[in-house]
Amino acid sequence: MTLEYVLLLLATMALCFRFMVEAPKTAFRTSAPRLGARVERHLATGTGFTSNKRAKAKWEPEPRQ
Repeated sequence: MTLEYVLLLLATMALCFRFMVEAPKTAFRTSAPRLGARVERHLATGTGFTSNKRAKAKWEPEPRQ
């Protein structure tokens, strides 16, 4: 009976570990192009930066709509 519990526990742990490894990879793979396009748009248009000539340019996040 103990052997069955150990095997069931190992199988459950393997599935959980696989999910924990694969889920972030998938999320980053699908969101990276959108994030890259957003960064490029901000850098190209210069939006989100303050214009203070004495201090360094600071980033201000977009206002929530």
